[in-house]
Amino acid sequence: MDNVKIGKMLEKYRKEKGISQAEIAKKAGMSQQQISQYEKGTREPKIENISKIFKALGISATISIGSKSNGEIIWQLD
Repeated sequence: MDNVKIGKMLEKYRKEKGISQAEIAKKAGMSQQQISQYEKGTREPKIENISKIFKALGISATISIGSKSNGEIIWQLD
């Protein structure tokens, strides 16, 4: 996964909702440090953590996972 792209997306949605990193971390059952690392792209979030963050933000999304012929994992949010 592209950690920076995921992080920017999470940050965008969080800011649109007007929620701090600390608030979203509490709602998602994570630390503020985790949320910060995800948003900066320095830590790769597990799919289940992305799901928890989206749920805490009140965003409904379907995550599709697949792979390319070279074994690279690809994903898509619908």
